[in-house]
Amino acid sequence: MGKCTLSSFFIAQSESKKHMSFSISKYPLCNSAILDTGSTVHIFNQISRFNNFRAARDGDFLWAGDNKVPIEGFGDVDVEVTGPSGSSILRLYDAAFCDNFACNLISFNELSKLGIWLDTDPNRHMSLRRSDRSVLALIKQKHGQLVVEDIDEEFSRHSFLTRRNKFNSYTKRKPQRATADIWHLRLGHPGPQALEHLVNASQGVRIKGIPTHKCDLCATAKAKRQIRRAPRETDVLEPGERLALDFHDFESDYEGYKSLLLVTDRSSGFSWDYYLPDRTATTINCTLTQVFDYLLYQYGFKPRVIECDNEFVDQKPAVKDFLERKNLKLEPSAPYTQAQNGGAERSGGVIKEKARAMRGNLPAQLWSEIVKTAVYLNNRTPKYRLRWKSPYERLYKRKPAQEHLRVYGCKAFAMTPAAQKKTNRLKKLDPRAWIGYLIGYTSSNVYRVWIPSLNRIISTRDVIFDEDQVFDGTLETLILDVKEADLDELAQTLQRISLPNSTSNQGSQQDSNYFEIDSDAHNVDNLTGTDEADVPKYVEARFELLPTPPQTPPAALLAASIREPGGGETDHLSSLQGEWKFLESGGQEATASSDLEGFIQQRQPGGSESHDLTSLQGEPSSFAVHFPTSRSVMDPKKHKVWQAAFNAGRLGNTVLQVNGRALDRAKEQRLLQVPKERLERPLEAAREKLAKLLKDPKQRIHRSVLPPLPSRHRDLDDHLLGQYFKEAEGEHLKSHREMGSWLEVKSKDVPRKITILDCMWVYVYKFDKHGYFKNCKARLVVRGDQQARSGQSTYAATLAGRSFRTLMAISARFDLELIQYDAVNAFVNAQLDEEVYMKMPPGHRRQGYLLRLVKALYGLRKSPLLWHRELTATLKRMGFNSVPHEPCCLTLDGIIVFFYVDDIVFAYNQKNAAKAKNLEAQLQTRYKLTGGKDLQWFLGIEILRDREQLLIWLSQSSYIEKIGKLASTTRPPMTPMSAIELLPYAGNATNTEVHSYQVKVGSLLYAAVITRPDVSFAVSRLAQFNSNPGPEHHKAADRVLQYLVSTSTLALQLGGGDDFEVASDASYADNSIDRKSSQAYAMKLFGGLIGWRANKQDTVTTSTTEAELLALSQAAKESIFVSRLLEDLAVKLDSSQITIQCDNRQTIRLMTEEIASLKTKLRHVDVHNHWLRQEVQKGTIKVTYRPSTELVADGLTKALQGSKFVEFTRQLGLHNITAQLNARELPDGRGLSSKHLLLC
Repeated sequence: MGKCTLSSFFIAQSESKKHMSFSISKYPLCNSAILDTGSTVHIFNQISRFNNFRAARDGDFLWAGDNKVPIEGFGDVDVEVTGPSGSSILRLYDAAFCDNFACNLISFNELSKLGIWLDTDPNRHMSLRRSDRSVLALIKQKHGQLVVEDIDEEFSRHSFLTRRNKFNSYTKRKPQRATADIWHLRLGHPGPQALEHLVNASQGVRIKGIPTHKCDLCATAKAKRQIRRAPRETDVLEPGERLALDFHDFESDYEGYKSLLLVTDRSSGFSWDYYLPDRTATTINCTLTQVFDYLLYQYGFKPRVIECDNEFVDQKPAVKDFLERKNLKLEPSAPYTQAQNGGAERSGGVIKEKARAMRGNLPAQLWSEIVKTAVYLNNRTPKYRLRWKSPYERLYKRKPAQEHLRVYGCKAFAMTPAAQKKTNRLKKLDPRAWIGYLIGYTSSNVYRVWIPSLNRIISTRDVIFDEDQVFDGTLETLILDVKEADLDELAQTLQRISLPNSTSNQGSQQDSNYFEIDSDAHNVDNLTGTDEADVPKYVEARFELLPTPPQTPPAALLAASIREPGGGETDHLSSLQGEWKFLESGGQEATASSDLEGFIQQRQPGGSESHDLTSLQGEPSSFAVHFPTSRSVMDPKKHKVWQAAFNAGRLGNTVLQVNGRALDRAKEQRLLQVPKERLERPLEAAREKLAKLLKDPKQRIHRSVLPPLPSRHRDLDDHLLGQYFKEAEGEHLKSHREMGSWLEVKSKDVPRKITILDCMWVYVYKFDKHGYFKNCKARLVVRGDQQARSGQSTYAATLAGRSFRTLMAISARFDLELIQYDAVNAFVNAQLDEEVYMKMPPGHRRQGYLLRLVKALYGLRKSPLLWHRELTATLKRMGFNSVPHEPCCLTLDGIIVFFYVDDIVFAYNQKNAAKAKNLEAQLQTRYKLTGGKDLQWFLGIEILRDREQLLIWLSQSSYIEKIGKLASTTRPPMTPMSAIELLPYAGNATNTEVHSYQVKVGSLLYAAVITRPDVSFAVSRLAQFNSNPGPEHHKAADRVLQYLVSTSTLALQLGGGDDFEVASDASYADNSIDRKSSQAYAMKLFGGLIGWRANKQDTVTTSTTEAELLALSQAAKESIFVSRLLEDLAVKLDSSQITIQCDNRQTIRLMTEEIASLKTKLRHVDVHNHWLRQEVQKGTIKVTYRPSTELVADGLTKALQGSKFVEFTRQLGLHNITAQLNARELPDGRGLSSKHLLLC
């Protein structure tokens, strides 16, 4: 780990000075970063430059000539590089920290993996270039070295010395997951089809659940006349060639603007918005001058055609003359026929619809802020006419980042400057944040927030949002409807309600440690082409004019990205300490101490001044970030003792067996040590070692020592088993080609309305039943979540757990053969019945080509259903008959076949072996099947048999050991649950706590419903607190997990009897909160438990008898279903009458006694006409008495303790099968020894 070789210039020192060669003070480039072609890792010598620093393990080192240099840690480092357009930041990941190293090295080997190459053409300046030949960084030669970042020896990089390891403008945000309803509100109320394509058309968007919504605001905001416009061919237009202009008048906003000029590019659909105080020809001409200059210098656009309404021709000839002087062709609409101006009118209509829907109850004077955001969101919304791309993507050739979006108008808690600057520290109880509402975006991490109590609109980064609350206009002491109130009136009322005390001392000057960082690319020149004196200040454009900076670093940073940075949670921005800037009505900066009264004033034309946060066009050129002055340096030496103690326990576990000798992790790591002569290629050498281990049949690798699975194709180059996974990809694609899974088509031939689905590789290790590595598998999965939902059914039936246990009980009783097959690429055997297109697999793509799917691939919504239909149809053609009560089971002359997706099992008597083998052969001619051996594993359940005693055991020991890691306690209990009742948690659980608890309960639930009925009651109780678990609930869940781990060798025994027995029980009003009762049933077939359930009744009962009656009814319904299933399987019982055991005599009397003598207090229950009583009277069901101590269902309704619980497990048929587990065979035919058991 961590070994590399470096360039020879370090070795050029004399032998007597070789130890001095690593002193920073002796080398002139000690602070600089040079490009090194021999280093395999990036190396830096100042810990203050590292982000996300983590200490290295003991023994990590690198070679520099003959010197062994220890690595003290790893992290991410930012390097300032110079390109043709100025400086930018290059982030290097997993750089090594070597204290007092001679200089900082940038590994050319790591850069080349990202497609970056060194241009040494003598006719050009030496530079690093990306794969598209664009310049990443210019290289200078100094002291005989290639210098990427030149920092003088005496210069101290304060920007790095004070850097905070927190979220910044170029750190990639995590994708935002939310429901479709939330994204509908965040993106300004787009239509349902736009939501369906939002994930594909954006970055950082994850939609949970079904992408449909119903919105009242949309219904009220988007009502319109039905107008048909002939479509215009926009695909043939170049961006910026044809512009549509339109004006929209509003009432005066809080800054005095009364009109909106909307400029729309007809090719991309991208819109720019400008706000004017009036619509005079002079104002319009000045605005259009700025528009054309901006488009020219920022995008290189030279418009040729202007679409507009008739106003320019008839009412404002000066504007017409101005446009004609610029040689622009005008296409005005006919008088009073705005529909002819389709581009501008439709864009304006969509934006006004968005604005109306977004406004909610915000004051009307904020219309300009609302419209600004509506334009911003409209440019980022997928459009049908753009093939479900957004105007932003069409214009900028990259998907817009959306993870910073929040529900418009939601409540925002914005940190005060006093809290950011840590002033007024003695006022501990002062609020640290103001309450406001989101009204816009300045950039991807700077938000515009309206603070009603301050009567201000501020731009800030340090804000937390509550998207469940929006401004509703019903503030205390205000009139009921404040939508039409002036902001002055609203602010004055709010001042009377609450005036923050912390505003008196917040007008201090900015701290001297603030400096500017560009929010997009670190150099954005002002290329407007006009002087400030030439353009009126009142023309304010939207921040949309410059693209919002991406969450990932700029182009230079993207090139150097090795993996995603581990930035902080984007939802907790209050932890960041960014500088505030307040925008007063005139646009100038203001502090919180500014005069509150009269803050909002109508801005007069030409009366405003520019400010830092918004340029003349409204786009931020920079934002200020505050870094602490104190230098925080971590000393790795302080962690040596802790690190040694931690590694002692971490490396001491037995994980590998070689030549019959157990090895711990430390020995295993030494076994894989790379010889010194191969140090320059450590990954290749490690792969060679591993390959030798895998080829040796005597040496097997356990799953615990394997590296984590790769998550995507590009991870394979750096993965220890990458070559094996690549081979698995090739085999998988070969099988698809053989089966004709798809057709290659050209992208241009795909119909516009078709959604192109993405795909991904899923990698898994395959192990034997003892957890030893067998091989690597790769499967191509379609992103079916990107498919639009249709009205067609996609449900595919799967084999029920109760049906599986029933079949196992029948197999044990009649000693049936159980032969298992696995269908290879099962879904691909089914023909696809719809037109679906998919991108080519990652790592195997061809430019300009897509795949049209012919077969049902994994991941498509309908694939499970199509495969189920295909397999069922094939079996029916072979003569099998379906079982009505179990769609995944079929029979033919005593031969039973059942399946769960691609696992197929044949069950038959030995006398039918020949016919069964013939049927198996027929199925193999239709599908590619593997297996054909005795059933051992099914749905993660291990099946063990004793055919002499006609017994089968179902064990989940492997699954239990896996989920046991979820528990935080270590002391195994004797029972799964305490007798003390769990009560609701009075506090509020965090999302993390809720998720952790639900994972535990969900994992327990699978064991409880498959093979471990002894924990059914406990899990049923735990599941009642899924929404708000407290510490006691976590403790109770851990107890169940530890109980299962300590009893993992208990297995459900089937066989040993001849009857079908059913038992029911209820525990009256044992839930003290809602007074509902617990109920349960248990069913035994041929001596083995095949069905059970423990749950809380849906209704409150008035007595024990009524509770028992409800439980008895549930047991009767389930037992009737099982009896019909047995009849379908041609299994005949000694008696056709179902016998149900009950421990309540009064309930039995209700079912059996004559009506004349029946007396009951259940007057509200129609006992006489109860369906169960009728079944008992007909003789279909027989209810008998069984004492509670002998009733198997008794332990399913209460938490038994001590000897009663031990007896309960015996009644359930749970047996310790340690001996059977020890006797099972290893792959090489040897019995499993106790030493092997420790490894499993």
